[in-house]
Amino acid sequence: MATAETVAMTLGEIEDLAFRALLKAGTGTANARAVARSSAAAHADGVASHGLPYVPIYCEHVRCGRVKGAAAPVVSQPRPAALVVDAGNGFAHPAIDAGFERLVPLAREQGIACLAIRNSYNCGVLGWHSFRLAQQGLLAIGFTKSPAAIAPAGGARKVVGTNPFTVAPPDVASASTAMKNWPVAGGPPTVPENGLAWMPRVAPAAAAANNSTMSPTPKPL
Repeated sequence: MATAETVAMTLGEIEDLAFRALLKAGTGTANARAVARSSAAAHADGVASHGLPYVPIYCEHVRCGRVKGAAAPVVSQPRPAALVVDAGNGFAHPAIDAGFERLVPLAREQGIACLAIRNSYNCGVLGWHSFRLAQQGLLAIGFTKSPAAIAPAGGARKVVGTNPFTVAPPDVASASTAMKNWPVAGGPPTVPENGLAWMPRVAPAAAAANNSTMSPTPKPL
């Protein structure tokens, strides 16, 4: 019987492995890089469930056509401070990247701006994308929609979604002069990410695949 082996990897090696796996599954180069970068960042933030363990799922969904690995996002601007990216049923990551290229200068020009992503696969760790805007000196608030995924307390049928949201204040050290009074003394942005479930939906599937058990109650913080 085969035994599990633990292998230490750098974040760069994690990103490279994810990138190569996504390419082999049929994902376009730019799309694979965007997803791989997010996967490595998930490990850096301690959210391993959305890192390498999720890559085989990404690859399988590319192969079966659930997500279009070679989709090219299309950016439009229906209002002066609003951007919309049609992901073309591809990954959200490259669609977000395409939107950010215009969102950051637009927010600085208009004072506030919003970006909507449509027709996309999931975006991985939502906080990662908000964090990137905070690094640009912007206050970022992110939301996602979700299908029915979890049962309410005491229930057995899936009714509500995980519906995560994030708030990412900018790093004072890199923020604009107007943000210098922010009550944080520099350092990297802090990005709280909240959801309605105490574990990601992929956790039970990962536990089953690894033939491991899970605690029925959340661990105390």
